[in-house]
Amino acid sequence: PNIPTDSHVAIYRRTFETSTPVSAAIENKRRITLTFHGASTAIYVWLNGSFVGYAEDSYTPSEFDVTEALISGTNTLAVACYEYATASWLEDQDFWRMHGLFRSVELTAQPHVHVEHMQLEADWDAESGTASLDAALSVRNASDAATISATLKDSEGNVVWEASTNADANTTFTSGSLQGLEPWSAESPSLYELEVNVIDQAGNIVEAAVQKVGFRRFRIENGIMTLNGKRIVFKGADRHEFDAKRGRSITEQDMI
Repeated sequence: PNIPTDSHVAIYRRTFETSTPVSAAIENKRRITLTFHGASTAIYVWLNGSFVGYAEDSYTPSEFDVTEALISGTNTLAVACYEYATASWLEDQDFWRMHGLFRSVELTAQPHVHVEHMQLEADWDAESGTASLDAALSVRNASDAATISATLKDSEGNVVWEASTNADANTTFTSGSLQGLEPWSAESPSLYELEVNVIDQAGNIVEAAVQKVGFRRFRIENGIMTLNGKRIVFKGADRHEFDAKRGRSITEQDMI
């Protein structure tokens, strides 16, 4: 559990100009976040000299609220990336330890009314051949919206289910039994698309949150793990993100 004392520290520092949409978001006092999609192993982050946060979870996005620190125009972002942290022991695997920022870094301007969290439960009943979808949403400033709609479409864009309800900080949708849908499995990865629209008092869409959905049911029955009512056999390979020249920073072609 002890952190090595000879931990190296990489310093990243760069300036950037805010785009027109981001500058407009700053003027309208919308919440803006800064996300590091991959940083090994621990990072301290400053924006324009203000400390905005710390994170240690190499392969999970780390998101910081930079609403107060970001300015319209030229900004300076500085990151101290530590080679080792307490997370090093939790993340230890059979791979080369390579450190730094290896995935994208991005700014996101959120609308005033925003779907902060969307938890989906997509179930499949093998006996009846029916699917069901339960959605639980956490909505910020929901009182300033009128309604929230949910639309489920198949891979060809056909609507298979839709619903609408009054906007609430904790909004839920329940589809009931859905007929004619295909279950998800590794051999047949059928996916559907759920689009949640937040609609204001004037009928305008202020945010669209989209998520891919696969209907499946995992169960342990008589000591056997099953998927959609059938015994599942796991097949796969242990593959780490790695390139001989770019390290952990890989391209889409590397993945393919």
